[in-house]
Amino acid sequence: MAARSAPSCHLRLEWVYGYRGHQCRNNLYYTAAKEIVYFVAGVGVVYSPREHRQKFYRGHSDDIISLALHPERVLVATGQVGKEPYICIWDSYTVQTISVLKDVHTHGIACLAFDLDGQRLVSVGLDSKNAVCVWDWKRGKMLSMAPGHTDRIFDISWDLYQPNKLVSCGVKHIKFWSLCGNALTPKRGVFGKTGDLQTILCLACARDELTYSGALNGDIYVWKGINLIRTIQGAHAAGIFSMNACEEGFATGGRDGCIRLWDLTFKPITVIDLRETDQGYKGLSVRSVCWRGDHILVGTQDSEIFEIVVQERNKPFLIMQGHCEGELWALAVHPTKPLAVTGSDDRSVRIWSLVDHALIARCNMEEPIRCAAVNADGIHLALGMKDGSFTVLRVRDMTEVVHIKDRKEAIHELKYSPDGTYLAVGCNDSSVDIYGVAQRYKKVGECLGSLSFITHLDWSSDSRYLQTNDGNGKRLFYRMPGGKEVTSTEEIKGVHWASWTCVSGLEVNGIWPKYSDINDINSVDGNYVGQVLVTADDYGIIKLFRYPCLRKGAKFRKYIGHSAHVTNVRWSHDYQWVISIGGADHSVFQWKFIPERKLKDALHIAPQESLADSNSDESDSDLSDVPELDSEIEQETQLTYRRQVYKEDLPQLKEQCKEKQKSATSKRRERAPGNSIRLHFVHGYRGYDCRSNLFYTQIGEIVYHVAAVGVIYNRQQNTQRFYMGHDDDILCLTIHPLKDYVATGQVGRDPSIHIWDTETIKPLSILKGHHQFGVSAIDFSADGKRLVSVGIDDSHTIVLWDWKKGEKLSITRGSKDKIFVVKMNPYVPDKLITAGIKHMKFWRKAGGGLIGRKGYIGTLGKNDTMMCAVYGWTEEMAFSGTSTGDVCIWRDIFLVKTVKAHDGPVFSMHALEKGHMEGEVWGLATHPYLPICATVSDDKTLRIWDLSPSHCMLAVRKLKKGGRCCCFSPDGKVLAVGLNDGSFLMANADTLEDLVSFHHRKDMISDIRFSPGSGKYLAVASHDSFIDIYNVMSSKRVGICKGATSYITHIDWDIRGKLLQVNTGAKEQLFFEAPRGKKQTIPSMEVEKIAWASWTSVLGLCCEGIWPVIGEVTDVTASCLTNDKMVLATGDDLGFVKLFRYPTKGKFGKFKRYVAHSTHVTNVRWTYDDSMLVTLGGTDMSLMVWSNEMEAYREKRPCDSEESDIDSEEDGGYDSDVTKENEISYTIRALSTNIRPMFGIKPHLQQKEPSVDERPPVSRAPPQPEKLQTNNVGKKKRPIEDLVLELVFGYRGRDCRNNVHYLNDGDDIIYHTASIGILHNVATGSQSFYQEHNDDILCLTVNQHPKFINIVATGQVGDSADMSATAPSIHIWDAMNKQTLSILRCYHSKGVCSVSFSATGKLLLSVGLDPEHTITIWRWQEGAKIASRAGHNQRIFVAEFRPDSDTQFVSVGVKHVKFWTLAGRALLSKKGLLSTLEDARMQTMLAIAFGANNLTFTGTISGDVCVWKDHILCRIVARAHNGPVFAMYTTLRDGLIVTGGKERPSKEGGAVKLWDQELRRCRAFRLETGQATDCVRSVCRGKGKILVGTRNAEIIEVGEKNAACNILVNGHVDGPIWGLATHPSRDFFLSAAEDGTVRLWDIADKKMLNKVNLGHAARTVCYSPEGDMVAIGMKNGEFIILLVSSLKIWGKKRDRRCPIHDIRFSPDSQYLAVGSSENSVDFYDLTLGPTLNRISYCKDIPSFVIQMDFSADSRYLQVSSGCYKRHVYEVPSGKHLMDHAAIDRITWATWTSILGDEVLGIWSRHAEKADVNCACVSHSGISLVTGDDFGMVKLFDFPCPEKFAKHKRFLGHSPHVTNIRFTSGDRHVVSAGGDDCSLFVWKCVHMPH
Repeated sequence: MAARSAPSCHLRLEWVYGYRGHQCRNNLYYTAAKEIVYFVAGVGVVYSPREHRQKFYRGHSDDIISLALHPERVLVATGQVGKEPYICIWDSYTVQTISVLKDVHTHGIACLAFDLDGQRLVSVGLDSKNAVCVWDWKRGKMLSMAPGHTDRIFDISWDLYQPNKLVSCGVKHIKFWSLCGNALTPKRGVFGKTGDLQTILCLACARDELTYSGALNGDIYVWKGINLIRTIQGAHAAGIFSMNACEEGFATGGRDGCIRLWDLTFKPITVIDLRETDQGYKGLSVRSVCWRGDHILVGTQDSEIFEIVVQERNKPFLIMQGHCEGELWALAVHPTKPLAVTGSDDRSVRIWSLVDHALIARCNMEEPIRCAAVNADGIHLALGMKDGSFTVLRVRDMTEVVHIKDRKEAIHELKYSPDGTYLAVGCNDSSVDIYGVAQRYKKVGECLGSLSFITHLDWSSDSRYLQTNDGNGKRLFYRMPGGKEVTSTEEIKGVHWASWTCVSGLEVNGIWPKYSDINDINSVDGNYVGQVLVTADDYGIIKLFRYPCLRKGAKFRKYIGHSAHVTNVRWSHDYQWVISIGGADHSVFQWKFIPERKLKDALHIAPQESLADSNSDESDSDLSDVPELDSEIEQETQLTYRRQVYKEDLPQLKEQCKEKQKSATSKRRERAPGNSIRLHFVHGYRGYDCRSNLFYTQIGEIVYHVAAVGVIYNRQQNTQRFYMGHDDDILCLTIHPLKDYVATGQVGRDPSIHIWDTETIKPLSILKGHHQFGVSAIDFSADGKRLVSVGIDDSHTIVLWDWKKGEKLSITRGSKDKIFVVKMNPYVPDKLITAGIKHMKFWRKAGGGLIGRKGYIGTLGKNDTMMCAVYGWTEEMAFSGTSTGDVCIWRDIFLVKTVKAHDGPVFSMHALEKGHMEGEVWGLATHPYLPICATVSDDKTLRIWDLSPSHCMLAVRKLKKGGRCCCFSPDGKVLAVGLNDGSFLMANADTLEDLVSFHHRKDMISDIRFSPGSGKYLAVASHDSFIDIYNVMSSKRVGICKGATSYITHIDWDIRGKLLQVNTGAKEQLFFEAPRGKKQTIPSMEVEKIAWASWTSVLGLCCEGIWPVIGEVTDVTASCLTNDKMVLATGDDLGFVKLFRYPTKGKFGKFKRYVAHSTHVTNVRWTYDDSMLVTLGGTDMSLMVWSNEMEAYREKRPCDSEESDIDSEEDGGYDSDVTKENEISYTIRALSTNIRPMFGIKPHLQQKEPSVDERPPVSRAPPQPEKLQTNNVGKKKRPIEDLVLELVFGYRGRDCRNNVHYLNDGDDIIYHTASIGILHNVATGSQSFYQEHNDDILCLTVNQHPKFINIVATGQVGDSADMSATAPSIHIWDAMNKQTLSILRCYHSKGVCSVSFSATGKLLLSVGLDPEHTITIWRWQEGAKIASRAGHNQRIFVAEFRPDSDTQFVSVGVKHVKFWTLAGRALLSKKGLLSTLEDARMQTMLAIAFGANNLTFTGTISGDVCVWKDHILCRIVARAHNGPVFAMYTTLRDGLIVTGGKERPSKEGGAVKLWDQELRRCRAFRLETGQATDCVRSVCRGKGKILVGTRNAEIIEVGEKNAACNILVNGHVDGPIWGLATHPSRDFFLSAAEDGTVRLWDIADKKMLNKVNLGHAARTVCYSPEGDMVAIGMKNGEFIILLVSSLKIWGKKRDRRCPIHDIRFSPDSQYLAVGSSENSVDFYDLTLGPTLNRISYCKDIPSFVIQMDFSADSRYLQVSSGCYKRHVYEVPSGKHLMDHAAIDRITWATWTSILGDEVLGIWSRHAEKADVNCACVSHSGISLVTGDDFGMVKLFDFPCPEKFAKHKRFLGHSPHVTNIRFTSGDRHVVSAGGDDCSLFVWKCVHMPH
């Protein structure tokens, strides 16, 4: 049975015919060596025209579709398709992989481009978002990623003349990208009026921000910046597919078959029309051009490559050609010459010379060709067509002999008989026709036995029989030439077949895997001479099998290169070559066959490197030829480390269960117990499934691991120290080559590797994120800088790490078989080996990937399982130990020899610690008066352990069966043991000899207990749900307890020995009387009154609280009560040991929790004096001894447990401001909706009513009057061309904190409002702005490090974290010149709420508003994310780095304070521990400050400040403020601390306090703001001054010496600011807002002049025409008129109940119009005095009033209403004016209406949800500004009657601009914000005269 091993011969790819021209572009280039690089199918090809030689790059696993050439022209990047596509960067000279980039894109990689110096690569994916990704390709690291576009992207290029800029183009778009930090930000190209919006296919960048692009219509579009400046029309007649820039200019190629050359300024040089040349043909289409010097390469749609020499442009040289469109199925070989014939759906038949590697003949047919055959004499060529006909040609000159059509369906297979007399033709209608050759192909027979289409045919050597295969997999035989079916197997047995191309049949059984769908092998061909069979399948794989191969699942060698399906494969006539053809890739591959005898000399054909192993791969019947596996290895390979519940999932599970328990926690829960325990000693060592996990440190201590604990054992002192950082089983351990550092890897859903120091036992770095289920092997490099790890996921991923930085350097799939060991090469840090089941692999790093080669065994050995491996004394040498006891010696990747060394498997082993061996350990008993305990296990041993300082095993005894429970008698002399077969025995406790044994039960004994006192009775519980009671003295069974419905889990006696308490698996708690076993019912309240001798029950009221929140998922398996009845210890399924205060009433008790055991803790017992707790691990077979630390002497060292599952109910009180901040919902601009409840049809969607009298264009009538009265503007009207932000009145203090800082020694302050950062000069009040944010800023911080002076970080709101432009981001910028230094797009969906710089200034910490409140650490200069982790399940308000650290930081929030450490790339956190202080409780924490010696101060919601030492609460400063402490600031130069809180001003207290370094003494400052309560939101301290930001939007400077307050910034407290009015002649304006104030602002002096408190929210405000009176409309329907000079009330009136929306004086000052939301406008005559009686009102307004304007003559009023309608009324009658002509003639005094034909153009296309809210026409009457719900201010020309008029837009406001006005003389525009409560003053820039 030779098929057991793969054949020993080999195929080598020699030539590929074809080029991929379809659906790909720009994929053909000259390399530096003047070779040509391109790709076809899954192979990169480097072709040398000089030597006519091809080299192949075969690192891809699927079709390549994109290619880019490095600027130095040696390296090539290629991208492929596939579910997990990757990019390879390879050397075109050696065709070796340099780097692999993966794990980012899906579907495929559409485009690639290198930047100018070749350091970075950009790629575009084929996913739905067309992701754009920038790579540092040498390190294999992604730098940045963003969604590219909603539609396909066709080309991308770096701008080679500007750094960090890219351009991409595609379906109907072009985008200009800038890269800053990790953010890629696009701007869409503006087509404007210059060209049509259309699909752009290719582009090239030039100097001076110019970009040239080729469009679908054949034009070239020229861009400057983002604007289209000109088009070159008709550059090509159809789409321009390719554009190539070189030193001399640009070359373009298009669908019209032309190549055009252009100079550097894109002036045409010449045109070459390929269709007109001698090689040309109609329909030639160019897909790729490359211009180098005087040579031009052209790739066409039809898979040809031309080379054109410019001098002889009409004689292009055809370098390569292949089949084009459609599938390629037909293949035949010439019987006597080295020729191959192919035919395809492109209707061409081609003859290739296998020696010259060239196409020698081509002929086009009428129909697509599906099969071909050459007659035995080589004269006739038959072709089967898709339409059911076949044609015969003469090979010599391709002339037709006959054309016959007998069938309607495609001919799929035809063959000539060996004697040349017949032709058999197989058709898809399941028939085979036989034709006689000599009779001019007359039909002589037909075979009709098949029921499905014919797939393969073979003739017998004597031409008497034919065998067929059909689509059903049936194999049939026919007698020739008649076609009668042969059914007798006897007749067929002796037939010798001339060829073998059938896929079914005994001889080829082995080509099928054991379980496979039958039709995925398309073709086979047998080589009888070499006894090899070649197959081709649907997966692009060519395989070599031995022939014949009879058993299914035979071994093979496999070769990849074709893309999806290989349709046909054939041996050449002399068996020198194999020819294979690809269906979809249209390519013909020619493989050289290297027989076995040549292989021996040819070690130089080392298997080609590739990611997918292209040399032999084991097939399924792998294990058949291996000697039987050693049982231990067998067990190890079958171990699974999958868990039902991973510890990482606990927080989520708890969250899910919290809802259920909200109701349950009504009872006041007990505090956690005062006692704590500390791990003292561990018995056991993990040797059963881990190897090489014991090491000596440099000081001679021994390091090993057991369960989830790393153990450092000192043999001299017999003591152990423990590393407890893991939360699940440790599987592997290795030690650093130079320092005493240890690396350990664990089990987990996202398992981590910890590197820790054996002296301090602190973690140095934690690596995670790239393995699944667990880490099974790790190794340090020789220099100790790198670490390699192997996972236990299905593909055994290998990861190479830079462990200090915590960075993944490379990653790859290891092998599908388990890997036992990994070793780094000590001489070359880039190489490593892995060994495992049936394999040994040699790897080297390539960028972000690793490239592996299988160990090449050759004939020297068998493919054994490798158990261990180590490098020898040179870089090429390696040794490995196998499971059969051999040691193999390797050189490079070749096996040199094997040596027999052991009889069993070669592990590496040393014994130090004794422990139980296998199965689970459940039985545990402690002695009644000695510090010893007994354990019994499934490994059939009973062991006695000493718990005193000698820590040794005292005795061990074999049992006949495994056991699950044991118990000492009360006098300690007898030990009872329950066994798994239902028997139990009593043994002498000292000698362990049997005293007596019983066997009454079938199921295992689960618990066994002596009665207290004299130990008269023994209760024995079993899994068949009975408890037997035995009299110990008489050795008789005296009673049976019946009535349990499930197996018994725990039993306990009461003190009198009369009552048994029982727990069962069905969670029943039952009681039985001894000795008879009568069942008793005891009310639950009485149970705790009974005195129990022991308590190991987990049920009942007394221990209700021990069941965790996630009780459905996890069980509490054991419990034990201390003898003083104070503390209950429990063990559970997750490996936690917990301590509760007893009794634990009420659900979900508080506890202390310890992690040590791996999966489940099977038993816990206190020793007789409660001094120690002994715990047993089930699967980890370890016994852990913990020392109990009583409450009294515990102060010395804080316990290291974690707090309980559920936070306390009280969080320290309620505060409206905290709640507001916590519950705020941040809307992002793009999703903003309208602020007014409008209804109706938007103006730009309304049908225009035709006006009554359309005047003829030329008429005698007087000219139309002006639309608007122009006032106080000079003679010459100048349009406004730009607005520049000059002033902002506002500060975001209501829901943001710590956001006001000093810069430049207190000369400037920096803060933010809306989406702008403001730098405000204290002396002059002038402001400058950072305006790069595209949405609201939520947090701000300043870098304190002297190297980064004036560097500011701001974080903003955002949408989902998809890395697009609307995603939340952090900007780091220079406050003085406003340059952006870095942008960090982050995964904090919703927004970034806190940022903080580290001590060195290089790291930045950010906190998100996402549900997990993620915390992320960035290296901001590179834009690199270092670490990220979920912070807390409730809101985190602030997180800050310690001022002296780059690794420690603290976060505070709702009921939360956590102390964090950055270790490598991992974030470790400790909850703050409160238990050290009596009555301390976890409150909501709001602010942080720091002191020396690791002190941290946190401000709370109740006004206390907590003082923490490390993570332990050591003091509380009670009532530091009367209200919440919102802000704290640590002064770095002197350590003083400023706190700010919410207080009512009083004599001694103040809202701001300055404290000493330890927060013991303070000085209070009052803020003289006149508010009832001061609420401080931000504090900062400069030289002698304190800067304070308040909730009331004030920024105040307080002098430390004299406590004087200076208000620097004012703003409205609450918005929206609805009312806005500008003074008729001066640069003043008024604002009226929801906060009940009207404020007067001075633009020239940059300050607030006055403010009036109205006591009610104000809605609108207006100046009288002279500016002497002010009218204010209120939300409650009242309006007030004030005199400006005295601010006295002149009159007030309330005629309406609803808000007043607009109020206006008539231009002649006679009337006052008041518009309200009661759909009315009231008129008042002011000449009648301040009584203000209404004289009339406007009737039938259909909706609420928005704006009103008077006409210049005060006779008309225009009103815009909430249903998008504009109406005109007469004044003062209030009559509705309907006459359009009359309305058109009115001249208006002002225009603030958003409705009307004159302003139709202000409504944008995107206004489905959002509206334009306000508008104002300039005094000159020619400009118009609007404000909308998106927060945009827009500038239009007036009037703008066309829809979607052109405009400029200005960003800065948050959503909703509520009002906007021009100031007098059109000098400024003032806009008022809704959400941001801010006023923006814009300077108008007029056009020059």
